[in-house]
Amino acid sequence: MSVFASVSAAVTEVSCLGMIGHSGPQAVVGWGFGTGAGMLCNAVWPYVLTHRVGRLLRSATGGIYHLLAVFLLAHFLVLPQRLTKTELLHRQERGRGDEERRAFIECGRARSTSPRSGRAKFEVLRGLIRSELLPMFVASALLFLQQRAVRTLDGPFFATFSRFAATHGVSLHLGTLVSRSSIRFYPGRNSNLVLAALGAVTTLVFVNAVLLVSTHFALLLSFTTGVLSGLVYINILARIVQEVRHESDGEFSLGVVTAGDARGVLVGGVQGAWLETLICGHLLSTRRWCHRSR
Repeated sequence: MSVFASVSAAVTEVSCLGMIGHSGPQAVVGWGFGTGAGMLCNAVWPYVLTHRVGRLLRSATGGIYHLLAVFLLAHFLVLPQRLTKTELLHRQERGRGDEERRAFIECGRARSTSPRSGRAKFEVLRGLIRSELLPMFVASALLFLQQRAVRTLDGPFFATFSRFAATHGVSLHLGTLVSRSSIRFYPGRNSNLVLAALGAVTTLVFVNAVLLVSTHFALLLSFTTGVLSGLVYINILARIVQEVRHESDGEFSLGVVTAGDARGVLVGGVQGAWLETLICGHLLSTRRWCHRSR
C-alpha cells in the first residue's frame, strides 16, 4: 500500500509539473501553496488519526483509493480546461508578434521555435545540474534531515513524543508553506545566499541537538529551516518557468530539477536516521526522546 501511494504521488507530481510547464508562472503560485499545505497536513494527520480519531495508521492508508479517484477527476476534467484557456491566451499573444518574428527570421536573427535536439538537451542538463538541481537537492536534504532527527531533541512541555513530533513538523512545514506561497512577494533570483543561511541554521540545529539548549529554540530553528528551504524550492521552479523559452524544454527542466528534490528527500531522510543513531548512541541523556520514549 505504501509503495502504491508513493507511485501515485510521483505520477501526480510529474503530471502537474507538466501542466505548470504549459501554464506559465501563475501556476507556480498554486503549486507552491498546494505542496506546502500537503506537507503541513502530513505533519499533523498521524497524530490526529491515532490520538483524536483512535485509528491505526496502517488502516488509514486505504484512503489512497479515494484520493486516486480525485486525482483522475482533477486531471481529466479540471486541469485540461484551465490549460486550454491559458494556451488560447498564449496563441492570441503570439499572433500579435507574427510580423516581427517573420522579420527576424528573414534577417537570420530569430531563434528556432522547434524543440531542442538531444545534444542541446544535454547542454541544458549540464547547466541545470550545477545551477538548479544541486541547490534543490541540498535544500530538500537539509529540510528532511531535520525532520528525521527529531527524536534527538527534548520536549519537557509535551506529554508524549507524538505530540512533540507533530508540533515540530508543524513548525517545520508551516515555514515551508509560507515561503512556497510567497513567490509573488519575494521573487528571489540568487539561491546562494539563501543556501548559505540554510547551512548556518542547520549548524545551529545540530548544536542545539547536541547541547539541548532550548525546545522553543528548536521549534524556531525548524520554522526558519522550512522558510529557507521553501524559498530555494519555489524560486528555482519560478526561474525555470519564466526563463525557459520552449515548452518542451520547460517540461524537461522541471523534471530534472524535481528529481533533485526527490533525491534530497531520500538522502536527507537516511542521513537524519544516521544522525539520530549517532547522537542517541553516544550522548546519553534522559531528556532526549530517544532515551525516554519507546
